[in-house]
Amino acid sequence: MNFAKFYDVFASSARNQQVFDRYYYKLLGLNFSAFWGVPRPSKWAKRHFALLSVMRIFAPIISVLWCYFFAYLFIFAKFFFVFLKLRDVHFSEAGKTVALAICDRSCIVLSRELKVSSLEREVIWLVPDGVSLSAATLKNLSSTPVLASSVLSRSEIFEAFVFSLKAHALLVSQLGTRLGMQSYILPNWAIFNFSLVKLSPSLIATAEHHDRWAVAADFYCAEMDVGVSGAGIMLVQHGLEHAETYRAIADLTGNVGLPYRLKFVRQLYLYNLDQRIIFFDHIISDLVDRQCVVLKRISSSMLLSSVSADRTSILFVGHPICEDFHMAVLAELAGRYDLNFFYKPHPAAKESAKVRDADWEVINDASFFPAVNFIISYPSTLVAEYDFYNIPAVVHAIDASNAEVKQVVNSIQVMVDSAAV
Repeated sequence: MNFAKFYDVFASSARNQQVFDRYYYKLLGLNFSAFWGVPRPSKWAKRHFALLSVMRIFAPIISVLWCYFFAYLFIFAKFFFVFLKLRDVHFSEAGKTVALAICDRSCIVLSRELKVSSLEREVIWLVPDGVSLSAATLKNLSSTPVLASSVLSRSEIFEAFVFSLKAHALLVSQLGTRLGMQSYILPNWAIFNFSLVKLSPSLIATAEHHDRWAVAADFYCAEMDVGVSGAGIMLVQHGLEHAETYRAIADLTGNVGLPYRLKFVRQLYLYNLDQRIIFFDHIISDLVDRQCVVLKRISSSMLLSSVSADRTSILFVGHPICEDFHMAVLAELAGRYDLNFFYKPHPAAKESAKVRDADWEVINDASFFPAVNFIISYPSTLVAEYDFYNIPAVVHAIDASNAEVKQVVNSIQVMVDSAAV
């Protein structure tokens, strides 16, 4: 594997992630520069006010210590534990379709499309190190998933280790400490890249649109030059993309589109023409043939589970950014009605302690979807999936303010009162 290409694509992957970090900092009302680019603010910024204050004060120190000391220690520790768990490699399958098992949602979406495409039987489900899937997801996969590090030899793991150290050092020296904070993804990302090269698939199926795993798949295609033979990436849309998101990103960066746009997509399954415009304007490179798009109407891959029918029930579709807003809506509704309330956190961002303590039932089972009467949500794909079952939703902006609480409560009040008639 060529280190120069490896580094260039990792730097692009880090830029993609940082763009979304900047976007979430803005949604949270925080200054990206004041926090020195500490990644994934949506995961920690709403946890506790004291934590936010500590991060604001110590972010410069954290950034410098991470980039010049702790990152190297972290990379060494991650690879050390991989070495401890490593067994002799007996995995010899290669040349098949590899499906990226990044999360439960990705597996559900990909399984459905692979079955329709008659590829399910020959697929290898590849799981990045550090990713865990639910028992329900594992049971429904067509084959036992393979951990990325398990297909590599000790010498290949060592090479990935060296690449990770060199890439971090180069990233910090060339692009600074703010981007250097993104190196927390390096060990698992490097191992994943090496495992793709080892498996040498002719097709990579993924439901990731633009994150580090999608970029890794694209890098594999570039590294192996498989695009010449017409092979590449089969990308299946897993959730809605919003034009407003990319307009906000363009305002922040001054550029239209993500820093790294996928170049080796050969099959692209999208919900509708509006989504096609967003993907080709911001996510997919102009080098990709637009005739590769297959439009697939949003259908519900979830099975609804019955809940108590003695009271009207409402599901809050959660996200860390709108936790406070949802809790304000809950307080208003609980004061007016005797209802069953459920809260489903975003699968990629755990709820805070205050959400767990609130007067609703928190659903942490990724495969459990309650058969409620109404939902309250930011613009989530779950809105469309519940609509498949004719369950109405009140949709609000992801960064809705408390001034909009009354509007949401009044909408729910109309629905509840109408249902009671």
